[in-house]
Amino acid sequence: LSVCTMFFFYAGENAVWAFLEVIAEEGGIANSDIGALLGTIGLAGLAGAACAVVQAEKLGRLFPILLTIGIQVVVVILLQGNLETMSFLYLASIFNFLWNYCAPYLFAVVADSDSSGRAVALSIPALGAGLTAGPLVVGVLLPNFGLSIVNTIAIVALVLSAIAVLPLIR
Repeated sequence: LSVCTMFFFYAGENAVWAFLEVIAEEGGIANSDIGALLGTIGLAGLAGAACAVVQAEKLGRLFPILLTIGIQVVVVILLQGNLETMSFLYLASIFNFLWNYCAPYLFAVVADSDSSGRAVALSIPALGAGLTAGPLVVGVLLPNFGLSIVNTIAIVALVLSAIAVLPLIR
């Protein structure tokens, strides 16, 4: 389940992240603005990771994981169609903030689930496979389904990640 948790989480995250530029272009945002926007969105990810460190165990692990994945599902639904530049910036920043906020909690759950350390060691290749699989599946399906496939793949993968992590939380 640890491997599934990490695989699905990162597949869902990167299914969106890899196509943010295309989402922005299709949403009507000028190409000249997209690079600066993506850089700014990256800063939100750093803030998310920092917040996870500061918050640590104050809310346990279950609540932050399920809350962030739930909010991300909503953000992914909203991150489509015609987007104003600021709407895109806010939504993508929230998405990236939550990705980097949730990841340390997932790693902590995985580490706690197996005292031998094997689960964490296996999580790294699972994470890499997820980072590859999310965009790959979207890329293959994109010509037939359009950008809505980004949302579908991300939502399914994130929900599967949430389901897979539940039995691991102590």
